[in-house]
Amino acid sequence: MKTGGLSDFADFGEEDLNCTQGIQWIKDVFTDCVDTDLKLLGFIIGLISLALWLIPLFPQLWQNYKTKKCEGLSLAFLFFWLVGDTCNMLGAILTNQQPIQKIIGVYYIFQDLILWAQYGYYAKIYHR
Repeated sequence: MKTGGLSDFADFGEEDLNCTQGIQWIKDVFTDCVDTDLKLLGFIIGLISLALWLIPLFPQLWQNYKTKKCEGLSLAFLFFWLVGDTCNMLGAILTNQQPIQKIIGVYYIFQDLILWAQYGYYAKIYHR
């Protein structure tokens, strides 16, 4: 028996490759087999986390629109935020993550670009 490897910490028993005991819609949409209560709890927590990560920029975009300025945002902050989201998306593509992760990466970059556009418009064009 081999020791000191990953197999010491994980159970590599026979896996249900077709996920016949799992929740089928999760398998179809997310290509993930959720076949235990613990996996279901993890999936639900993951969905909550995803929902909370998808909405945080909307209040900032709305505030910028209402006030017609982008106070408190620096170009360096926006630059590093865009670079970070771009690296995240490229990582998802290069490691062939699930489609939803790639879509979310594109979504974040799209939101970043909207924020950049707002910043440029309100700082350079609108107040002329």
